[in-house]
Amino acid sequence: MKRHLSKRNGFTFIEVVIALAVLVFGIYGALDLYFTGHNVARRARLKTKALYLAKGKLAELQSAGTESLFSLAKKHNGTYKSETAPVSEDQNFLWYWRLNQKGLDEDSLRLEVTVSSKRVKDVSVTLFSYVFAPGEQ
Repeated sequence: MKRHLSKRNGFTFIEVVIALAVLVFGIYGALDLYFTGHNVARRARLKTKALYLAKGKLAELQSAGTESLFSLAKKHNGTYKSETAPVSEDQNFLWYWRLNQKGLDEDSLRLEVTVSSKRVKDVSVTLFSYVFAPGEQ
């Protein structure tokens, strides 16, 4: 009598294809998660940098005095030049300030400072402070 034993050594082609598909989807998910986290961290770093630059510009304008602000203009904008930027990354930001008549009352003005990234569109920070109009203090 013949014995017909079928020994199974190894995997079938379908099992290998399914295992590779699961592996590829797992690696894709992990890479997507990594790059998403990297982009979120980059935006947070840029937003924090913009916040510090806006705080510095607001303090600079407040220390200049209200009369100086009126003599400059109602609006002003610029970039961070290499001689004023302590870090070269600061040159990738734009700043803008303006005096708005909508203050707390008729004697005050709203000073707004906005700093935004040149490279990343939705990274922008706006800070404001209230100052007194010249001669109203």
